[in-house]
Order: sequence, then C-alpha cells, then structure tokens
Amino acid sequence: MSQPSRVEGGSFIDRDKALSFTFNGRTCSGFDGDTLASALLANGVRMLGRSFKYHRPRGIVALGSEEPNALLRVMDRDGNGWPNGRATTIPLLDGMAVRSQHHWPSLDLDLGALADCFSRFLSTGFYYKTFMWPRRWWPHYEHILRHAAGLGAPPTALIHPPAGQRHVHVDVLVVGGGPAGLAAALAAGRSGASVLLAEDDARLGGSMPEDEPGDAESWLLATLAALREMPNVSLLTRTVATGYYDHDFLTMVQTRLKPTAQSTTTAHTLWKVRATRVVLATGAIERPLVFGGNDRPGVMLASAVIGYLQRYGVLCGRRIVLCTNNDSVYVAVPALERAGATIEAVLDVRDQPSAIALAAIKAGLKVISNASIVGTDGRARIRAVRWTQSSGATMRTECDLLAMAGGWTPRVHLFSQARGTLRYEPSIGSFVPRAANGANVSAGACNGCFDTDACIAEGERAGRNAAPIPGASPGIELAGTTEVATPSRQKAFVDFQNDVTVGDILMASREGYRSVEHLKRYTTLGMGTDQGKLSNINGLAILASQTGQAPGQVGTTTFRPPYIPIDLSVIAGLAQNHPAHAVRRLATHDWHLQNGAVFTPSGIWLRPQLYRRPGESDLDAVNREVGAVRDGVGLIDVSPLGKIELQGTDAAELLNRLYVNRFNKLPIGRAKFGVILREDGMVLDDSVVARLSEYHFVMSTSTAHSKLVPEHIAFCLHTIWPTLRVHVTPVSEQWSTFALAGRLARAVLSRLSPDFDVSAAALPHMSVRVGTLAGATARVARMSFSGELSYEISVPAAQGMRVWTALVEAGAPHGLTVYGTEAMGVLRIEKGHFVVGREASGTATLDDLGLGGLLDRSKDCIGMRSLSLPALAEAGRAQLIGVKATEPGSRIPPGAHIVLDNSTKVQHSHGAMTSQCYSPTLGCSIGLAMVQSGRARVGEIVYAVSPVTNEAVRVQLTDARFVDPAGERLNA
Repeated sequence: MSQPSRVEGGSFIDRDKALSFTFNGRTCSGFDGDTLASALLANGVRMLGRSFKYHRPRGIVALGSEEPNALLRVMDRDGNGWPNGRATTIPLLDGMAVRSQHHWPSLDLDLGALADCFSRFLSTGFYYKTFMWPRRWWPHYEHILRHAAGLGAPPTALIHPPAGQRHVHVDVLVVGGGPAGLAAALAAGRSGASVLLAEDDARLGGSMPEDEPGDAESWLLATLAALREMPNVSLLTRTVATGYYDHDFLTMVQTRLKPTAQSTTTAHTLWKVRATRVVLATGAIERPLVFGGNDRPGVMLASAVIGYLQRYGVLCGRRIVLCTNNDSVYVAVPALERAGATIEAVLDVRDQPSAIALAAIKAGLKVISNASIVGTDGRARIRAVRWTQSSGATMRTECDLLAMAGGWTPRVHLFSQARGTLRYEPSIGSFVPRAANGANVSAGACNGCFDTDACIAEGERAGRNAAPIPGASPGIELAGTTEVATPSRQKAFVDFQNDVTVGDILMASREGYRSVEHLKRYTTLGMGTDQGKLSNINGLAILASQTGQAPGQVGTTTFRPPYIPIDLSVIAGLAQNHPAHAVRRLATHDWHLQNGAVFTPSGIWLRPQLYRRPGESDLDAVNREVGAVRDGVGLIDVSPLGKIELQGTDAAELLNRLYVNRFNKLPIGRAKFGVILREDGMVLDDSVVARLSEYHFVMSTSTAHSKLVPEHIAFCLHTIWPTLRVHVTPVSEQWSTFALAGRLARAVLSRLSPDFDVSAAALPHMSVRVGTLAGATARVARMSFSGELSYEISVPAAQGMRVWTALVEAGAPHGLTVYGTEAMGVLRIEKGHFVVGREASGTATLDDLGLGGLLDRSKDCIGMRSLSLPALAEAGRAQLIGVKATEPGSRIPPGAHIVLDNSTKVQHSHGAMTSQCYSPTLGCSIGLAMVQSGRARVGEIVYAVSPVTNEAVRVQLTDARFVDPAGERLNA
C-alpha cells in the first residue's frame, strides 16, 4: 500500500485516516481528503484511460472540473457501475473501486489504438465524407459506428445515490470562494444582507491555501473566521454553480460526504437559488500549450502540478520540464525543488526573459528563452521533450513530467449564460466580461484581474455595490497569450477528450468552416463532457490566425448550462422544504400518514403512491388496490388536479377559442371533455369543463399543467383577446378533490348524504351538481379516469379532512379501499387514457391520440390553422395504440422501442412505449405506445426492445382500451 509519489505537506488530507481503494483491480491507498485523481497520482498511476477517437493513452491534466481525460467508471459494493466519473472532482472513499473505460480488451493493450495508426485517413469530418455511399449500406455503417461511439457503458444500477433539492432566496449569492469571493461575501455580510457563498472546491480560499505563509495566510484565516461568525452568511463547499437563468435564478449541485455504519458515501443536493444580486467570482482556468505530443500522460498544467503538491502532498514527477509563455511557473519552482524534484529546464516561448525569469537564472535555474517544443517521447508516460530554439537544432531533454502554462482563461461561463456580453482582451489572450445582463457583477480572475490584492479590492466593491465593476487591466507577464503550435510531425492536440488537433482546425478552415459554431460541430471541438474548458480559447485563436481576424472578431461559441455534467438522479431528487417553496401536502395528509401510505413527489405535491399492508410487496399492494376499484369501490385524493374558475359574459367564447371543441352550447349542469392545442397544433393539455351557471364555468386541468394552463390563458387574454369580459381565477389549492370509483361508488355516496340524489337519472355521466355532503358545500361531477362508475367530489380545502373521513366511513360496509397514484396509473393504462407528458409529449396532434373527431371546424381556436400543415396529416405518423405482452410472465421494458426483430441490435424503430405496467385485471404486462400508423396495425405481432436493459419482449399491438371498450361501466 505504498504511495511512491506522496511527499510531505498537503493541507487537504488527513494522514491519520488511511483509505483503501482499487483501480482496475489493483489495490491502492490514499488519505481522507484525497480526490480519486490525487490518490491515483500518489500511487504512481499515470495512464487512466484512452482518448475518444484515436484511443491514445491519456493521463490527468488538470486539478478540477476542467479535467478532460480522467473519466473513470465508479463501482459500488454490489458491482454496479456509473460511467464518466471525473477523477479530479470525486472524493476518495474507503473501499471505492474504479475502472478505466473506453478500451478493449484492456487499458494497456487497446485494439482501438489501431485508429491512431490510420489517423491520416480519419481526419476531421471523415464520417461525413465516407459513410454516405452507397446509401443502402448505411444501416451497417450505423451499427458499427454506434458501438464505437460514446464514452463508457451506461449505468448498470437502477438505484441511484441519494439526492435532494433545496429552494433558497437570498439577498446576495457569491459564486466562488477565492480571494474575490470571500471579500465580496464579507462585505455583503457586514451590510446585514443574507449571503450564500458557493465554492466547488473542498476548501475555501482558491489560490490562497490556508497553510500559505505570510500576509495572505493571515488575511484568509481572519476572513474565514469573520464569515463563520455571521449568522446571515452561509458557506457551501463542494458546490458547483451549474446554470444561470432568467431573473437571477441559478442552479447549483452540492456533493456531501455521508458517514454510515459501514463506510462513507456521497449524496447530492440540487440547489435552486433566487438571488437579488449575484457576485461572480469564479476564477480562471490555466490554458494548455499546443505542441506536438502534448497529450501524453505526464503532460500536465503547471497549476495542477503545484496544486496536487500543496493540497495533497503529491509530487507528480521527479524530473520536471516547465514550458511557459508567462511568469506563473517561476513561482512554483521553489516548492517543487523543496519537495525533491529536479527542474531540468524551463522552456520559455517568449523572445526575451522577463524580470522574474532573470532572477531565476541568477539563482541557478536553467531557463531557455525563445524555445518551442517540437515533440515528446514516451508511450504510457512521457520520457523526454524535444525542443528547438530560434528554428535551430532540435534538442532533447529527458523528464518524467512536463508542466505547461499557457496563460489564464477567465471562467465567464455563468456570466455568458446570463446573456452578458464579452470583449476580447489581447493582453491575456482571452475574453472577459463587458456588459452584464441581470443583477450580477464579476470580480477577480473571472473579470480578468490576476493580482491578489486587486482581486480582494474588486470583491469588496462587488460585495458593497450592485453596480457593474469594469475589469482591471492585468499585466502581460502574468497572464500570457495564446501560442500557435510549432510545426511538428507529431499530432498537436487542442481538444484532448475528442482528439481534435491543430490539423483538424486548419482543414476545417480550408473547407470553409470559418464560423466558430460550424467549426465546433464539424471538428467536435469543445463538444466533450468538459465542454471545451481547456480547448476553446486555443481553438479560436488558431481559427483567427487562419482567417486573418482578431480572436475578438471570431467570437465564442454559446455557453450553455450545465457547467458540468449532472446526473439525472440529482435533478429528480426529492424536494426539501423551504418557506418560499414548501412541499404541498394534501389536506388529508395526516390520514394517509397514519394509514400506511408510501409517498411520492408529484410536481410540487407529496402524494400517496400506494398503501402497503404488512407482508405485502409494492406490486402486491398496487394489484390489490386496482382489483378493489375494478370489483368494488376505491377512493383516491386527486386534489393536485388543476382547477380554474371562469366567470363573465364571454366565458363561453373564451373556451371556444381555447379548446378544439365547442362550449357555448354546453347545458348548465353538464360537463365536457376538451383539448387545448399549442400554436403549432400539438396537444397542450386535456381538461374537463363543467358549466355551473350561464356565465360560470370550472376547468379541471391535468396536474402537470395546473400552473401552465392558467398562464397560457392569462397570456391570451392580455395579448390576443384583451376585450373579452371574463375573470379567470386559478383555485387549485382552494379545493380538495376526491375520486370515488367502482361499481359500488353510487351506494357509498348515497350513504354519505341521502338527500343528495346521485342516481343515474339525476346525475348521469358527464354531469355536475352542487349540494351539501357531510356538512360541506360540494361540487360532485360524474366523470371517470379509471373507466369505472366514478364521481369527483370537490369541497373547500378547509373541510377536506372531514369529508374524506366521512367517505371512508360510509364506504367501510362496502369494502372501500383507498388507492394511490400507482394504482391510478394502472387503471388509466387499462382504460387507454393518455396523459400529458407521456403520450401527449409535445409532438402529438389530436388525430395522433385518436381524438380527431373532437375537432369542431365550424369555429376557430388556437392551433387550428397549424393542423392544415401537410406534415401533421402525412401518412405514417405515430399514433396512440395499446401493447400487450404475448407471454403472461413477460415484462415490457420501460421506454422500449417497437421493432420487428427480437434482437437488441440497432434497427428501425416503429415507435416507443410511453407507459407500461402489469395489469392484474388482464394478468399480463400491458402498455401504451406511439407507433407509426398504429391504428392500422392492430393485431400485429412485434417486439418491445430496450437496448438499455438489453431486453426484447414479444408483444401484440391492440386497441388502447383494454378494459370495457364500450364504456358500459362508466355509464352505469
């Protein structure tokens, strides 16, 4: 368990807590506080993976989220793996197992490296030029290309690490915990404002570690102590700001270490922050230099080399060559030499040595000015650097580490996501903020300022003042400029992850791809998981030199969120309560809690998913609840349904213009199903509208669109039809709504209030009555989502618990069963009802969903004209249809594609499953799907195939109405 590269020092690690982990089955050791990257480097591991296109050996380059190479598969204790874990940002945990990826059969012997031997035939855009002919061969090409594409295999686990969400409103959000960010937080905190500071590193201080001696250390310790004493200031570490959206709304992902009885695990929290003002102090990223062979393991950023030494006590090499175009590397030399390294040479590309370089030469350091690297030697690790001076003879210097420093690129990603504009600063060879859009201000290195004292001053001003602060003008000596590679026989890489070389960019320019956006897509520059953090500026500079423009004229590609890749399980995490964004609980929540409910988040609501009895599995509970509704009577709380009141003399006219069907002739006391379209003719929402009086209607929308539909109506009234006389009031939270369903539903409701006539004659299907139930004013609508005889009962939310318990008591003699959202989903699939977001996913028209007859062409409505577009009426469109497994024991995979072959190989997809479940009524797996020409293919035998789960199930296409297709039950 030796760590050959571990030396003294390391402010981030605790040497008293040793940890063990494995890499490709090899046992390694580290310390608490290590990242995977620092621990692997400490154990002498230099090659971690293979590049995307040429499968060249790749090692660690950087220190943080900008790392392009060190992507590993992280395994859990059950053998499940998650791909593309960035080793530089993953904390080391005891017992962790990681594996390299994107190679076969092994990391050391990868047959994919043959692509490097034939690289002259695989230049940029070769796939566009090669695989277009003959056209009939494309399916074979596609099959091979799909297997070669991608980084890592999909996750093998269905259970994801724990994740949650938090909503926060603050006066000031500071992004970045370096000198500028800390100064801004301190100044804002002293003003009494509520402050939240987020830092993506494990410690605060940025480039000023706490063990740095002198005035910097004193300032840092004093600032941190003052901040921690302020009750109005919150400090978050391991928290990355991933997106900056409209109205100063930001998202952040926090990684937390959670100790358990057996070990320590990680958990993630998605923070959703609404800030009055934002201070961006995100720092800068060191740029690599572009030269032949710059991608070998052992070629690293100089800032990363010194960072691993100071933070983790890891010396990345013993014989070091430094290559630079600025003065920053000279500051690192003493620390490297104290750690036991030998500085073989400093290759400075500048014509004349700077003052700090002259001082280093005087101290005995070998500094070579006007030097250019022409190549490197080595395979799994760099062995030597070949360089030339003033185009003279080529020299060779042996080394085991090449540290390069190409200047600094301000992290303007969040600033640009907020639609701020940039300007090119020639002195640093990069873009800096020009004009902000929104209540944000940039300070420190992200604003182009690289002097520590100046960064602190900018941060203090930003913390006190909301006005934008102009960027400081840094000196050339510190920042450096972008250098174009010296001609070399070896490949000079610009994008390490996607294998984009200088030659690729030159070829793209020659072929006419001179727009930065075209260059990006043609060469895949900056399209990897690192989003070009290290490569974009160098690529833009090379393109500018080819087109005879200044980099500022070339511009930048679009910065889009998220700043780092986010696991979808984090986005789907449970919402944690906050006064401004409280989780909505049903008026009957306490009853469900006391009666065994298993809750699930449903939008902003917490709803019962099922009611588990002792000894039952979840599937058993759902099957029991479904059977109760089909055979007797069931009760569910559907209060989250959207409810909108429309009152006024033009209420019916408004509905006519919104819905595809007509509502002005709807009798009082009756209800009608309707569909709202978007302007492009696609289904926006489905609703049931009840008419309570001549000028009073109530809309019941889907839960998913309970907020969107009122906003849509408000937009129409304010911008399209401002003269309509109608009041629209969303009342979803004001009413509790319960669905009583099953053949015994009428008997239960009659017991609740004998004076309320709910007979078939008095309250037929699709009718509504207002009366008194259990002492509460109630609206009772006869409608059905389950396909059974059903009533929807709406009462004021304050009286919801009383009416609910009265319904439960009245149903007890009839065996009433309370059911949850899972059973409700099974019931609706059995009946063939579509839902918004699944079947109506934004690309479905009325006819696609089998509702073409609903359209009333005698009037106009939103989306009507779009329905005449040829594309919306062409043959072969995907249509809603039922799918049934032919074998009783088969399970239709979620999200499966409908294909003609039972193989999981790449083949033509005829559609996809949108919903699936086990039907206890039919005794088999069923589902709904959108299938090409689906209604004409009823009875056809096909296969539901999921390449993700590697399953292929034989199924039959059926009518979507599995249960009671004639509707006899709901009309009983």
